[in-house]
Amino acid sequence: MKKIYLYAVAITLAFASCDVNDEQAQKPMDYQSKTTSEAQVDVATLYKDLIRTYDAPAVMTNAIALASFQSHALNNAVFRSIAKQEDYEAINISEFETVLSSDISLVSTLNYKLIVKSYITRIIDCENNLYSSITNDVNLTKEERSFLINCYLVSNSTSDGTPNNWKKSKTIAFAYGYQKSLAQAIMYAGAVEILNNQI
Repeated sequence: MKKIYLYAVAITLAFASCDVNDEQAQKPMDYQSKTTSEAQVDVATLYKDLIRTYDAPAVMTNAIALASFQSHALNNAVFRSIAKQEDYEAINISEFETVLSSDISLVSTLNYKLIVKSYITRIIDCENNLYSSITNDVNLTKEERSFLINCYLVSNSTSDGTPNNWKKSKTIAFAYGYQKSLAQAIMYAGAVEILNNQI
């Protein structure tokens, strides 16, 4: 009888742990902490300033780009404030390289609602009049709208002549990083852009 009871408890716990993980996987994106940071800063202006003031090292690898851009960003008081609010963690180089080598199919795996993923894809595809669509879409929450506007502005902050494949990579990187924090979004996108500037 004890064995049957122990097996029943073990099976119940196994099913319960699966249910919790499934619920967590289905849980929509939590924008709360990022929204607090965004309300205090113009993300697109901060991003442009970080790129404009970055002094690239003579030799650039993915790891050097990430480490040097992170060091540069953390010397910026506004970025440092955001990073502190969000308990910023340094980006893992292998994760960065995975994102860097990804294509638009990565968007479907991101932890956003379907409508947000659709807008990310439209930003990547450089759709016209998208800013207006985002700001007027009643199906988006205030937080989703803020994220998408920042994603759009960062994506379009590239100087003329930047190849579209790098612009797409930067947008994917921003959206990927934003799942964790605004600081990570800026870091991912910035590292992609500085790598592009070295080519």
